[in-house]
Amino acid sequence: RPPATVFEATLCTTTSDDVVFAGEAAAAAGSSEAAKQRLSPSTDDSLASPRADGFSIAVHNLNPATALVGVRIQVGLAQPSRVPATARIAGTGREERIGEGACRWIDLPLTAAEAVRLHRCLTVEL
Repeated sequence: RPPATVFEATLCTTTSDDVVFAGEAAAAAGSSEAAKQRLSPSTDDSLASPRADGFSIAVHNLNPATALVGVRIQVGLAQPSRVPATARIAGTGREERIGEGACRWIDLPLTAAEAVRLHRCLTVEL
């Protein structure tokens, strides 16, 4: 498992023009740009699942000079009653269990091999 400190040495690309969000959560927000605005570190807004049983969001990296190395998610801040049971990046075989009603940050770092394999697109499942 990669070290959780990987996020302290990386650049947040949430609002970058090189990142496009797709999937149920982006569609529920209205567009990739609307999802970016909701996920921006400069806002208290959030994305909520359009379904009671969870959702997925795909993160597409359009810049071949950069790689996605993981995802950091905050759960439970906006709607503690709708916290997902687990969080995972598809294709990694790992998942993070989340306690009911939890309000915390979830770190999902990638190994070097996963970052190479998923550098163009990864899907977060909640």
